[in-house]
Amino acid sequence: MDRMARIWAVQNDRVVPMGTLRQGYMLKSEYIWKFPLYNHESKTVQRQDDVQHMLDDLRKQRDNEKQSKKQKQQMAAMANRP
Repeated sequence: MDRMARIWAVQNDRVVPMGTLRQGYMLKSEYIWKFPLYNHESKTVQRQDDVQHMLDDLRKQRDNEKQSKKQKQQMAAMANRP
């Protein structure tokens, strides 16, 4: 396994294997690249948008967690007032 590299692709929110690169393949005289990347560049904007949406959702979730924690602390401080 240490002499292999797996190549994965994301399709419809699933990670699917594209294949395996093995050590020494490029030393062969008739090396053929079997992993087409012609669609990779055309999907760059879509991948960036997907990651940005995930980041925005995570930020909203963390902001909500911080707000609720802060509110709990304020409520506890008010309850402890003489």
